[in-house]
Amino acid sequence: CVLLAVVGVTALRAWARLGRRELFLMCFSVLPIAALLCLSLVQRVEPNWSAAFYPAGVTLVVGWLLGQTSGLPRVAGGESALRRAVVVGVICVAVTYAVGFGAGLEGTPLDPAIRLRGWRLVGQDVGRRFATLPKPEESIVVVSASRAIASELAFYMPGQPPVYVWPEPGGPRSQYDIWGGPRDARGGDVMIVARRGEESARALRTAFKSIEPMADVVVPIGDNPRHELGLWHATGLREWPAPANRSAPSDERLD
Repeated sequence: CVLLAVVGVTALRAWARLGRRELFLMCFSVLPIAALLCLSLVQRVEPNWSAAFYPAGVTLVVGWLLGQTSGLPRVAGGESALRRAVVVGVICVAVTYAVGFGAGLEGTPLDPAIRLRGWRLVGQDVGRRFATLPKPEESIVVVSASRAIASELAFYMPGQPPVYVWPEPGGPRSQYDIWGGPRDARGGDVMIVARRGEESARALRTAFKSIEPMADVVVPIGDNPRHELGLWHATGLREWPAPANRSAPSDERLD
């Protein structure tokens, strides 16, 4: 990371002397990463957004340290610096994986795998509640919380029943919005999943003939953080909202 920042600044200062290969690598590494860095100052930026730009950045760094770039000053001891960078990278990766699997940090803010923990138990618990519906084989799951919860349930619930995300106003926010809703669930049973105590859109309440609370699912993953979901049994789905006719959110709760 440090070497990429150094070669980026060096290349920007020598921009007029760079060859075509170096300009290509800069345009697909340093420049977009710098743009995302600026964007992160005004809004939330996910770490994976920059992942596509690191292969070009690694290529540029290695070429620079081995003296294979045009227009950039040669680096004294570049090969040794590259070896040290590789060793540091391997150590960091090993420590990250080791901490994720143990080291007594499970469930703490220092746990790098905390976002991955607990979902198997959540899926199993929600699956047991789902099996109590009158006809679970003909029922679906509708998540009003987030695509992350929907994807975890779709993977970990026993039998992997159909899972959909209730569309929010303001246009597509994830692949679930592009896939759309159920095509043959009118009048059927639905399990609604939301974060416990979360506000729900009025359109979700009015889309069913009845909504009754089922249970709360709480799965601890450490001293403080935990997964907390509320489950409701809904019947009589009238119509899945079209993307262009999404309703505004309400301050009402599913209770």
